[in-house]
Amino acid sequence: MTDRHVGVGQTYSTVVAAWTVASSSTDVIKIHSGTYTGTDNLNFWLGNKTGITFTNAGEASPTTLDGLLGQTSIFKMYNTVSDIVIQNIDLKGFTSNGIYLSAGTNQVTASDCNMSLDGNNSRGFFFEATTLSPASGVRVTGCNLTGALGLTTTKGFYFKDVLDFHSLQNFTANIRNHYEIEGTCNLIIERSEISGSGPADGDTGILNETDDAASIIVIKSNLIHDIQDGYNSNNATVDGTGIILFNTFYNLNYGIKAIKYAQAIDHNIFAACATYGIDGDNGGNQGRPDGNCFFANGTDIHWYNADLSPVASSPTFTNPNLGNYVLLAGSPCIDATTGSLSASLVTTDYNGNYRPLPQGSTLYTLGAYEYSSSAGNNMKYLLYNGSIVRLISSGDITKITF
Repeated sequence: MTDRHVGVGQTYSTVVAAWTVASSSTDVIKIHSGTYTGTDNLNFWLGNKTGITFTNAGEASPTTLDGLLGQTSIFKMYNTVSDIVIQNIDLKGFTSNGIYLSAGTNQVTASDCNMSLDGNNSRGFFFEATTLSPASGVRVTGCNLTGALGLTTTKGFYFKDVLDFHSLQNFTANIRNHYEIEGTCNLIIERSEISGSGPADGDTGILNETDDAASIIVIKSNLIHDIQDGYNSNNATVDGTGIILFNTFYNLNYGIKAIKYAQAIDHNIFAACATYGIDGDNGGNQGRPDGNCFFANGTDIHWYNADLSPVASSPTFTNPNLGNYVLLAGSPCIDATTGSLSASLVTTDYNGNYRPLPQGSTLYTLGAYEYSSSAGNNMKYLLYNGSIVRLISSGDITKITF
């Protein structure tokens, strides 16, 4: 393995120069702190190599690749590239795609990257494959995607014919369609936060437009709050692809919108959904929700089958105004279900705590957080100098010094 250093005073002055000489399966391209622009550093095709890692050089200051709203993409990959890792790099100023994967691209990992969606039509991740040559083995973990307020056509993740994709612990905010899904897709969206500026902001958390019943979309242990629609399958020509488990839907217009049939809508919390918690399509082969909590919604369930064993009282969040959706002791959602067959698909909660707790228990807590008196408060936000500050790490907080 060879480390190829990019930056002022380094062996390579541009990212392209380091990529050109990098050897497959052996090299790490370490981009030193600073801002890199132009086609010598971004918006070039990655192909014909495998096993290359792009990363910050381990310095405290960020590495930023900036298209200056004049370049279409930052990283572009086609089907002769695989096993590519992109980590700890900030991407901004692209007019189309932060990371673009075309047909047949395999085994791509992005982790701990920050993306700014600065222009209309910009997409953080664009996975454009075909049914004959799908993209697969894609992992995105710990990335923050943030759109500018007022933009109406941004997409955080856009999928077409993608097999084996896993979104884990990602944060998306103020994006018109945070996840948009088309074609034949097998996706897991897990332990991620999807948020916006309120239930009238026009944004959708997950827009499922899949047209193949072979698709499987698993949505589990997520926080979905302060946007217009949490999950919308309004345009799906073939429904039944959704498995929606142990999520917290809060302060939305619709929690779930226009769903024909889901394989499972179980053990979620729907609270303060102004119009509907679950909205069906007034007909079709509907599923049967089971063990969900409904509180302070306009209507809990509309044009869809009734819940088999609902909890109809306040979930008692710790402080939703500060983004703390952990349940207080005594919440009716704690140990509220022994789980269904679908519960076996979920073994960890939003913060990665084992589910159910304590281990060996058969009682599950509804929503994104599994409750245990010994699990800590799992605080994600604090109030500092009048501002809400988001914490990147989770777990018990014993002392913070400024």
